[in-house]
Amino acid sequence: MSFFEAVFSGNTLNSILRMSTPLIFIAMAACIGRKDSITSIAYEGMALFSALCGTLGSHYTNSLGLGALIGIFAGMTVAIIFAYFVLYLDTDAMLIGLALNSLGNFGTVYLLFLLTGRKSDSSSHSSLSFPNIDISALKDVPVLGAIFNNTNVLTYLAIVATIVIFI
Repeated sequence: MSFFEAVFSGNTLNSILRMSTPLIFIAMAACIGRKDSITSIAYEGMALFSALCGTLGSHYTNSLGLGALIGIFAGMTVAIIFAYFVLYLDTDAMLIGLALNSLGNFGTVYLLFLLTGRKSDSSSHSSLSFPNIDISALKDVPVLGAIFNNTNVLTYLAIVATIVIFI
């Protein structure tokens, strides 16, 4: 197998799409914010706190829906903190965005360590995950089948959100 075949194989492209899903959601949030003239670099910090709280929330409540709501609430809380500093305290948006990103990068690792005893992952706490969707019609399509078959529902939601936001 050549380098070109390995890089552009269906499995590699599926992995790229799967790992890009959170970034697609962040990019769509930035596009929506930009339409309202909100310049923020705090989206990553919001996403990190949302991911940590959603993962731990689904573990402790044993509910995927509650875990997702906890994650959404955590992201909204960080967004409210951003808005408070920018709108009421007249802080520079880039400065508070940098601070929230740093807090997201290091604060989530610290919280994860406090709650799980591990710094790198939450595998010591089993959490629920959104299901993969198996589209049997795509199974036989050579490249598209490997890319889009048995893909997480959030990946499909990210693709739909991209199209909807574009329109």
